[in-house]
Formats: sequence, C-alpha cells, structure tokens
Amino acid sequence: MRLQRYIFGILLKNFLLILVVVTGLSFLGAMGQNLGRYAEVSLGQLLGRFPFLLPVSLSISMPLAMLVSTLITYGRLSADNEITAIRMGGIHPFHAISPALVLGLLVTCIALIMSAGIAPYAARRARAVTADDLTNFLDNLEEQRVTRFWTRNVWMSWHEVDEDGWLKGFFFKVLPLGKVPVVGEAERARVTRDPGMTRLTFELEDATIIQGDVENRISTDQTRLSYEVEELFDKANRSHRRPLISSFELRYEIHRDQALRRVLVGTRANVSDLVKHNVEFWGRLALSSACFVFVLVGAPLGILFRKGSFVGAAFVALVLAFVVYYPLHEVGQGLASEGVVSPAVGLLAPGALLSALGVFLLYKVMTR
Repeated sequence: MRLQRYIFGILLKNFLLILVVVTGLSFLGAMGQNLGRYAEVSLGQLLGRFPFLLPVSLSISMPLAMLVSTLITYGRLSADNEITAIRMGGIHPFHAISPALVLGLLVTCIALIMSAGIAPYAARRARAVTADDLTNFLDNLEEQRVTRFWTRNVWMSWHEVDEDGWLKGFFFKVLPLGKVPVVGEAERARVTRDPGMTRLTFELEDATIIQGDVENRISTDQTRLSYEVEELFDKANRSHRRPLISSFELRYEIHRDQALRRVLVGTRANVSDLVKHNVEFWGRLALSSACFVFVLVGAPLGILFRKGSFVGAAFVALVLAFVVYYPLHEVGQGLASEGVVSPAVGLLAPGALLSALGVFLLYKVMTR
C-alpha cells in the first residue's frame, strides 16, 4: 500500500505539472486565434471570453497529459531499476501499475464530466460574451475606429470612412442561412441596424454584386440589401449548436430524431441530423476515455523503453497520440459520418485497438 501511494503521488504530481504546460500552450493558441479574429471588435469582450475557453482546453489536454506523465513516471522507475527492485522484493508488477490505472479512471471520469456538461456550458458562455460583436462593431464604426469586421457568415472591409459616415472602397461577403451567398464591392456603402437590432441593412452605391455564382453578376448605381441578424449569426443552425449542448441534451436530440425517422420514413435531413448527433455524442465519450486508454499503453511502454526524460516521453506520446490514435479517430469519425459504420463502432474502435495493445504489453511486462 505504501508503494502504491508513493507511485500514485509521483504520477499525480507529474500529471498536474504536464497538464498545466499542455493546457497553457493550447490556451495561448486559442487566445492568439481569437485575437486575430476579433482584433478590431472588442478587447473587453475578448478578455471576458478567455476564462470560458479553459474547460474546452482542459478537455483536450487531459488525455495527452495523462499519456506523457505515465510514460515519464514509469520510464523513470524502470531506468532507476525500481521496477526490478519491486520484482526482487517479491511484489507483483501489477501493484506498481495499479496506481496509474486508478488515476486513469479518475481522470477519465473528470474528462467525461467536463465534456458532457462543463465544456459545452463554457462554450455557450464564451459565445454569449461575443454575441454582441455586431452591436459593438457598429458602435465602433460610428466612432471610425475599425476598418474591417468578420464572423462565420459575414466579411466586411473598407479603406476609409468619409465625413458623412459612408464606407469607401467597401468589400463584403454574406452567407445568410438558407439563402444564396452574396459577394460584392461598392465605391461607397453604409451599414445600419434597426432599433431592435433584428435586421442589418447594407446601402450600396456604384456596386457590383455576385449572387450565388459569376453568372448572377449585378451592377447597380444604388441598392439596398437587408438581412435578419439571426440569418447571419447562425443561431438556428443545429450543426453549429451541437458542441454547445450537453450530452444529456444530445441524447434527447438523438431520441427525438429516431422518433421522427420512424414517423417520417425516408426523411433524409432527419437521418443526417441523427447521424451527426450520434457522432458528436460518441466522439465525446471516445476522447474522454482516451485518458484511460493512454494509461494502458503508456505504463508498459514506459517500463519497456526505460526512458524517464521529458523529451523521450513527449516524443513517444506525440507518436501514439498524433500519428496513431487521433488519425484513427478522424478516420472513424469520417466513416461514421458517411454511414459506413455506426458512430459507436467508428469512434470507439481506435481506443479499443490501443487498449488491446496496452493489455498485451502489460502481459509482457508482468510475465517477462
């Protein structure tokens, strides 16, 4: 028992340290991405958004941190001949590996809770923080502090603002939900909103507009384009909503789609939604369970390689994670999305394969 507490303490310390490093790197990457995207919109909103990115970063970094810490811990124990000493003391090697399995299960449970509810909630809050980007942009535009704006469905840029508040050298691209995409440029333009902030209107002068394809090119001296704000910010788009809802809500959506499919036989859109919801649900389970899968593989690999350095462990972890597991996960996700295999099989198969490899390696370690 004392031996297991000793190894568990080393594992936990290494895991927390590496988790901080990996999460910090992914968090900085997310910050850089958001700063590049919203550089001219609202610094205050961006700073308010960053804390909600942390749970999302943690759900991604926990499996990798678990793998690296397991490789380092057992690689160091093996390199220092502590595993050999344990054997010579008449202690079965499983007693040395069991702390990693326990920690792996604990981290997997935390990852499941994180991906099931906390990360989607944080993602919703992060989106809510920047939900007023359009309002904030238009306020800044009136004060002539910005020269561009873009979100998922709207791109706008211009050279300068004249004395009357018109945008000169205006370029825009609009992808409204359920409507034909519109791309255009104008000598002068003005972007206005109604008092209720439900519609966005483009007033264009000397404009060239392409609707859908090049054949629908329109040249006009003066025109007006008006869109519902919800058409531009995809609030009704279920595909963009999936990562924002909890796993319990996903299960409800799945049961509802199954019921609709039974009633409306042959409804293609409903079948597509059902598959995508299942892919999202099983994908969360697969990525969370990767924490335990990586422990099963990492512990025996660390003992066999007898390398306890961070560089060696990081290299093996990168190979296992980014050359083996995650590519297989992407392949399984693609096959599941296309309906070739069921989502459960496609997304859990990579973890099952690595788990089988880990069990085999554990058997080799314990019987050699």
